[in-house]
Amino acid sequence: MYYKKLNSKLPYYFIVLILLSTCARVSSPTGGPEDENPPQLVRSVPESGQLNYKGQSIVLVFDEIIQTNQIETGLIITPQPEGFFRTRAARNTVELIFTEPFKDSTTYAFSFANTIQDVTARNPAEDLTLSFSTGDYLDSLTIGGQILNLYDQLPMEATLVSLFSATDSLNVLTGSAQYYAKTDTAGRYRFQNLPPGDYRVYAFQDENNNNKADAEGELYGFYPDTLRLSENISEIDFTVQQLSTKALRRSSGRHFGKYYELTFNKSITDFRPIDGDNYTYLQKNEETVRFYRNNQLYNDTTQLIFEAQDSVGNVLVDTASFYFVESEIEPDPLKISITPQGSLLRPNDTITIQFNKPISLQQFDSLSLSLDSLNVFPFPQENARSDQYNSVLSFPIKIRDYAPRPDQKLTLQMKKGSFISIDGDTSAFVKKTYQAAQESETALISGRIISSAQNVIVQLLNTRTLDVIQEVNTSSFQFSYLDAGSYMIRVIQDINGNGKWDTGNILLNESPEPAQFYVDRNSNSQLIEVRKNWAVTDLIITLR
Repeated sequence: MYYKKLNSKLPYYFIVLILLSTCARVSSPTGGPEDENPPQLVRSVPESGQLNYKGQSIVLVFDEIIQTNQIETGLIITPQPEGFFRTRAARNTVELIFTEPFKDSTTYAFSFANTIQDVTARNPAEDLTLSFSTGDYLDSLTIGGQILNLYDQLPMEATLVSLFSATDSLNVLTGSAQYYAKTDTAGRYRFQNLPPGDYRVYAFQDENNNNKADAEGELYGFYPDTLRLSENISEIDFTVQQLSTKALRRSSGRHFGKYYELTFNKSITDFRPIDGDNYTYLQKNEETVRFYRNNQLYNDTTQLIFEAQDSVGNVLVDTASFYFVESEIEPDPLKISITPQGSLLRPNDTITIQFNKPISLQQFDSLSLSLDSLNVFPFPQENARSDQYNSVLSFPIKIRDYAPRPDQKLTLQMKKGSFISIDGDTSAFVKKTYQAAQESETALISGRIISSAQNVIVQLLNTRTLDVIQEVNTSSFQFSYLDAGSYMIRVIQDINGNGKWDTGNILLNESPEPAQFYVDRNSNSQLIEVRKNWAVTDLIITLR
C-alpha cells in the first residue's frame, strides 16, 4: 500500500521540479536571424575632416555595444604621433587617449581595419577611417597600388606598406616611416590625406610589429623610383621577397675530421681561391665550403686567399689560415645520386651522376649501357662532361638510338670501383634502368609570349614547390613528354640578358626582374592540368 501511494504522487513532483528548473535557468533569447550588421559610427570627436583640432584624445560613438580587437597593433595612424595611446571602451563608445599632443599644422589619418567589432557576432566596423587636421588645412592627396609575392605573383594580404620622405636617411630596413598603410585581401593598399612632397615606398611583413623589415626573416620589397606627389598617384605596384642584405663574412674556419671547412654567415653562390689552383674543395651546403687534402703535409699552414659572393652580389675577399690534421674520424662515405630519378627518358635528356665529394679517378671502361646481355654499349665518354673536381658527371643521351622500340629498356650500369674519391674509397655497384618516354603516355604544353622585351625566360614549374622543371629562353615554348598532373608557367623579363632571373638588391636600388604567371581566363587559375596523351597548345601570355 505504501509503495502505491508514493508512486501516485510522482507525476506531481516531476512537474514541480521542471517548473522550478525552468524558472531558475537564465539564457539568451533563442530564434531570430543572426546579427550580420556591422557597427555604424554615429559621431566622433574630432569629426572626420575637422580642422584646427587641439584635443589629445579620439572618441568614437557607435549605434550598438562594441569591443576592441588588438587595436594597439591593428590601428594604423599616419603620420605616427609621438608617445603612445591608451584605450578605454564602454558600451558603445571607444576613447583613445594619447600621452603626447598632436603636432601643429598636421593632417592625421586613422585606419581602424578590424579593430572595432560588435559583441554579438564580432562583425567589424567596415572601412572605418577618421581624418582631421591640427591646422587650418586638410591634406588630401593619395598614393595606391598592389603588392604581390615575387615568387608566385599572388596578392600579399595584411602586408604593411611604409612611406618615407625622399630626403629621409632611413629606409624600411633601418627605421620607422612617416606613413603606413595595410594591404587588403587583394594585396591593394592606399595612403590617404598626404601632403605634397617626394616619397619612397616600401612593403614588408611586419611579423614582430616593430614597424620595419627584418631582412633575415620577413618578406619585403620596394618601389624603385621616387614618387613626386602633387596629385593623386595610383598603380604603384611592386613585389616582396625574402632577401638577405647583411654583409657577407666568414663566420668560422675549422677542422672537421680530416677536412678543413670555411663557413659563412649566409648562403653563397660562388667561391674560388684567388692565390693559385693547388686546392681541392667542394661546396658542402649553402654556407659551407669543404677542403680536401691533396699533397699537403699535416699541420703545414697555408694562407688561403679566397673570394666569395652571395645572391645579392656582395663580394668578400678574405684570408684563412688553412691546414690539415690527422684524425681518427672516418671520412664521409662516397654517395652517388643519378638524375633523372624516374624511369623515363625524354628524347634529348641528359643523365647526371653526382657525388658528395671530389673524384680522383674515373674508370669509364667500368660503365656501360645495355638493353640485355647481348646488346651492351660502351659508355659515351666522348660526350661526357665533368665539373672541376669530377663531383658531377653528365652526358646527353638519345635513348631511341639505343632502344628504338617502346618496350625496350636501357640500363646504365657502373661496376664496383668505377669511381675512386679523393679519400680513397670506391663507388659501389650501381644499376639504373630507363625507358623512352612515349608521346601517347605523356602530355605537352606549348604557346608563345607576346612582349616587347628582347629577352624572356619561360619556366615550367612544379605547382607544390615552384621548382623549375624545364626552361627555355625563347618567346615560343613547348614543354613535352610531361607526366600527368598540374603545372604552372612563369615568364621572366630577362632585362640584362644574362639568361638568369636577377631578384634585385635593395641596397643598390635594383628591382627584381619582372615575372608573370600564365592565368587561365575562364577559371582565373594559374594551374595547367594535363593527362596522358594530352596536349595544351596555343597558350598566349601577354606581358604587362
